[in-house]
Amino acid sequence: EFSGEMKKQVFDELDADRNKEVTESEWGSVPDITEEKEHESVFKKMDRDTDSRITFFEFSDYAESNSNIKKAFMGLDMDKNNLLSPDEVSSRPIFRLITVHF
Repeated sequence: EFSGEMKKQVFDELDADRNKEVTESEWGSVPDITEEKEHESVFKKMDRDTDSRITFFEFSDYAESNSNIKKAFMGLDMDKNNLLSPDEVSSRPIFRLITVHF
């Protein structure tokens, strides 16, 4: 649940026109990648069906292996029971540290 919600939030931010796909022009607005070749390379890695659009499923697969979501969850799970209680979530502002590495 935690991972899915984090990925959905990032994807929604990338999908400026809210059509459930990230186009190359929307991808061009991602601020964390500065080199154009690297920028294009990551887009192509995510665009598995090479239709010049990234669906949530393509993004999700990429984010699953290129993010720190699992580490963030483990950092919040203070009692190590693999569940997050309301107290665990509200006790640490770690959500702003969650990133997808492009």
